[in-house]
Amino acid sequence: MQAELSCIDHVHIFTSDRNQACDWYCHHLGFEIDTRYQSWAEDPAGPLTLVNGEIHIALFKRDSAIQSRHIAFGCDAKNFLLWREYLSSIAALKSCSDHHLSWSLYFEDPWSNQHEITCYEHHAIRSIISES
Repeated sequence: MQAELSCIDHVHIFTSDRNQACDWYCHHLGFEIDTRYQSWAEDPAGPLTLVNGEIHIALFKRDSAIQSRHIAFGCDAKNFLLWREYLSSIAALKSCSDHHLSWSLYFEDPWSNQHEITCYEHHAIRSIISES
């Protein structure tokens, strides 16, 4: 296989109060709200994205306490398309989503752990996917 991953892009963290969690992560761990993706948090089901250097966390509001088990890996547009082809070929790909600022591939491992591959080269992927 020739596709490569470049990093863990972000981790989903579930909380009963996103604002309280935001305050805690910012105060205690030095995170800041990532204003580039703040519009996603306008949707009550969307993430509030925090950043500290190259580390991103996505705070999701959930009334019941559930453990986080979603890892999002990052890659460039070329590798995103290779991953899409590969995950489709092994029947692991659940969906490919255009988030208007990024693209994501959602897939599961054989034990039903949810994973994601995210690419922020949105225009490069959109032009290729719209042609296919």
